[in-house]
Amino acid sequence: MLKAEGYAFTVDERPIERRFRERVDFLGPEVSALLLTILHMPQDRRAVRIGELYADDRTRVFAEFLIDLEVEPAARVGIVAELRRTRAYGH
Repeated sequence: MLKAEGYAFTVDERPIERRFRERVDFLGPEVSALLLTILHMPQDRRAVRIGELYADDRTRVFAEFLIDLEVEPAARVGIVAELRRTRAYGH
């Protein structure tokens, strides 16, 4: 548990691959396909698409997730790898 200025945070110590797998499995096949498509776009097109998703209240949370992946390139790479693995094995 980490503490900072009155806040306590629990650190997830499971292997990162397992955490990615759980998150990708949760998305389902349609959202996973959309996510992989967006993450493969060139950065400028990806930014435009994220902006479109953010503008719609129904997809804002998804857009915020994509924004988080833009800030954390290692997480983006891990998600792409897990999405590819999931597609390859038909999960």
